[in-house]
Amino acid sequence: QLREFEGIVEQLLRLRANKFNTTKHAVGVPSTFRNDESLRQVFLDFCQHDVVGSAHKPSTMQPSQFAALCKDCGLKDKAHPLPALEIVFANSTPKGERDMYFSHFLQALAALATDKCETFEFVVGKVLHTEAPLPPSTPESRAQSVVD
Repeated sequence: QLREFEGIVEQLLRLRANKFNTTKHAVGVPSTFRNDESLRQVFLDFCQHDVVGSAHKPSTMQPSQFAALCKDCGLKDKAHPLPALEIVFANSTPKGERDMYFSHFLQALAALATDKCETFEFVVGKVLHTEAPLPPSTPESRAQSVVD
């Protein structure tokens, strides 16, 4: 009877493991998005957001800009706090690089889709419905807003 009971427990554990299978299937980047101009424009808008340092390339995204985009479009949540987004950024760019090009950005979106168990199209939809960030403020623009 003990062996029978152990066998039943093993079956239940296997069934439970299958029910709560957390294996994620990697999401790829569909080729149609590699030349998507509206997605590229959102990327470029955020590349200009809060630019720090003169060495920044205007067509590349920094980790803080990627985090801002994820926050603005709702991809940053309890399951994907800032450290998780930094890991996605680092894994999507070449080792040691702090610049994310558009192709790396697509890979990062695919990684987020995989992590969230969503489709690439779902994640892109959230990104495309994001408001463009406000341009960085300059001393002149701050002075103008005080005058107005």
